[in-house]
Amino acid sequence: MYWTVILLIASVSAYDWQQYDGYKLIHFWPLTQDQIKSVRQIEEREGVLVMKDLHRDREVDYFVSSNDFDYFISILNNNHIRYQVSTRDITAELKKEWESILTRGYPHTMVYDKDQFNTREDIEAELDNLASQCADVNLVCSTEYLPGPPLHEGQQLKVFHLTGGENPRNSILWESLIHAREWLAGATLMNILDKMVKGYGTDDNVTALIDNYDFHFIPIMNPDGYQHTWDDERLWRKNRRVNEGSSCLGVDLNRNYDCNWGDPGASDLPCSATYRGPSSASEPESETVVNYVMSHTGPAWIMDVSIHTYGRYILVPYGNCTNAPNWETGLRNVTMAGCTAIEDTFNTEWSCGNTCEVLCKSLVVIVDDDNKDYYYYYYYYFTDDDDDDGYNGGDDDDNFTDETSGGSIDWMMETAGMPYTFVPELRGVGFVVDPDQIPLSTEEVWNGLVAMVKTMMVMPSPKRN
Repeated sequence: MYWTVILLIASVSAYDWQQYDGYKLIHFWPLTQDQIKSVRQIEEREGVLVMKDLHRDREVDYFVSSNDFDYFISILNNNHIRYQVSTRDITAELKKEWESILTRGYPHTMVYDKDQFNTREDIEAELDNLASQCADVNLVCSTEYLPGPPLHEGQQLKVFHLTGGENPRNSILWESLIHAREWLAGATLMNILDKMVKGYGTDDNVTALIDNYDFHFIPIMNPDGYQHTWDDERLWRKNRRVNEGSSCLGVDLNRNYDCNWGDPGASDLPCSATYRGPSSASEPESETVVNYVMSHTGPAWIMDVSIHTYGRYILVPYGNCTNAPNWETGLRNVTMAGCTAIEDTFNTEWSCGNTCEVLCKSLVVIVDDDNKDYYYYYYYYFTDDDDDDGYNGGDDDDNFTDETSGGSIDWMMETAGMPYTFVPELRGVGFVVDPDQIPLSTEEVWNGLVAMVKTMMVMPSPKRN
């Protein structure tokens, strides 16, 4: 017993959660473009971690080191940005999470547990395990490591293919962990896959989905990055590219796709959390997925769901605020069906719509200098008017909030021709969550996906672009 305790303490001490000692979580709410620009000057600093991306009139979360805290607060104060310093001790949460992982026998004897967070190796092994069970329920399943250029630190992307029979069906792609630290996203998707394999023929919803579509799962879209969150930096987001001329590693893979790449909404600075890379699809992860999707033969791809955390959103293209989503395909009906089903599961509230509608709400600020009051007038670029499915604004850059560009779901719709593409941003208030959130997340997201796919079934058959 004595030696067990000593080894546990030594292991905990070796884990790099201590690098976040002294960090504080800051919530703040920028209201103007100038305020956003003022914050941009600090987000590339080593001691600043972007937890929730910078958008106007939305809560933004930064995790700031003790060395950068006073400087960051001075920027917020000098630019009249409302903020709140959280009382959460995220370092303690990280330590608790890691100690729990160690009690499961990591790294030597830990086994896959669908109610816990799992390593890359265990997830990949579980894909093979689930595939081996498919024949028992009359499913045809396979796994493979996708061919493509080598990743920067040697991992590979693994896909799980599931079909209910020989007749050709349109294909659906569900994927997660394009951002490495979003562990709940990967756990949720793996549980959904588990449910589909084990529920075919006994669960009416599972059976209906598989009888109508082929499914492709890529649970770890960023395997190098995900491995790094276990080996070193739990809150790592990007891939592991060595950026020439910079000491900062990584590219945000969700800003690297060749759709509006380089437009507002991604950074050209390697130290930024949203660094877009040196060119579109520059990253081997992006290239591998693009090749897999575009080399697909047979019936069309019809849906992509890219699961993220956190925020309780369902986002649809486009992140670029000059492009309106094509609601004529039934995208509106499918989106809202999923949103309603998720909300009804646990009586929660989600924000659902195209990325610019949900995240990029425009804001005009009128200041009464005499009374030191601020009056806020809000309007959306997107309108929900059935007679006008376009955008209301966009000519004046001063009215633009930060957008997103180079996103995977935008590329899936624009280039791969998928009429239905979505980003569910899951429950929670951070990336470190208790494992007891996994079954809750699985239940509500599953209900949403079932509603979306069933609604999609009655829509007119789309044509491949």
